[in-house]
Amino acid sequence: MAGDTKLTSIARRNKMMKEDIKNEVKSISRSINNSTEEELEEMENKYLMRAEKIIKELRGEVLVITDFSDINKDRGKKFENIDEVYDGSTGKKISKGYWVLTIIVYYEKKDIYIPLINEVFSLSNGETSMKTILYKKLKKVIGVVGKKGVYVFDRGFDDRKLIEYMTEEGLKFIIGGYRDRIIEIKGMQYKLKEYVSNMLKEKRGIIYYIKSERVEGKIRLKLKIRYERVKIKGMKEEINLISSYDEIRGTERYFYTNIDIKTEIGGLKIIKKYLKRWKIEEYLQFIKTNFGMEKFRIRKYKSIKLLIFLVMVAFMFLTTLLIAKEKSILLLLKEISQSISKKISLYTYATGIRNLSIIILIFDEFFERYENFEV
Repeated sequence: MAGDTKLTSIARRNKMMKEDIKNEVKSISRSINNSTEEELEEMENKYLMRAEKIIKELRGEVLVITDFSDINKDRGKKFENIDEVYDGSTGKKISKGYWVLTIIVYYEKKDIYIPLINEVFSLSNGETSMKTILYKKLKKVIGVVGKKGVYVFDRGFDDRKLIEYMTEEGLKFIIGGYRDRIIEIKGMQYKLKEYVSNMLKEKRGIIYYIKSERVEGKIRLKLKIRYERVKIKGMKEEINLISSYDEIRGTERYFYTNIDIKTEIGGLKIIKKYLKRWKIEEYLQFIKTNFGMEKFRIRKYKSIKLLIFLVMVAFMFLTTLLIAKEKSILLLLKEISQSISKKISLYTYATGIRNLSIIILIFDEFFERYENFEV
């Protein structure tokens, strides 16, 4: 069964009679289009308050993972504030569409996600920037998670100001390093890649194996790891630089962190945490594929923002069920998902939600009882 956010599809999955579909689409459209920017902001704040309650109940550390992605609407010419989205690694234009800032909390002990931010935005009107959006939303997330989290960013976020900001806030972070970054060691300046390449050729450093989570017995990475205390150009304080060379793929990677490291084993733990960053890619791929995040036909900018926010709310509803261990509901979702896999995951249940077509019902119930909602 196809899952998407086109209003006609939602109406049909509600098993409405043919003659009623048109009226239902109009009704849903009115509800979405009538929301103001202030109401959207208020909904997000209330949502984060509920998320904070859940996170406080989790025992131990959580990962806070941030990523920029895009919604591709290359054939859509009439969408409001349509933008040009780019490949961040090459700077080349991909298509027409919208940017999305996503921030999730990942709790490894139970392998669950708590999405905190799904912010759709456009740079076409020149009124904002990616950094402005990032700091505005990150500040909200820090208010929710605080020092309970380790904040993980890929190399696209390798920015001195971000490192200084996280340091000033007293927050633990791991940031992928950009190879052309200028670093300073004992008063000497080097390009990151050149320094690390020479350093990894030395005998010092220990080889570690990281096994695949998907294929039993398969070695995913064979890493030679080194760590150093370095300064980033323009910064006063030193931070830890962890460097790794994968002997299977012949690739180097670099990571900055303010987490205390005393041995290469400590560096390995940092790398393992960073590799969990791919959980956000899984989350984004899933909601794009199964919740049809790129298939909407709503054209108003604020309505698009609300619709993507509601997709996040649906996922949050599922997370709440998992934490509360609502076994009867979860069993129902497993059956409805039609999954033949023996391994049951968060995505199995999410597929069940999609097939059951209860997203609209979730929205109605969730927001109708928002003030009294308890986890």
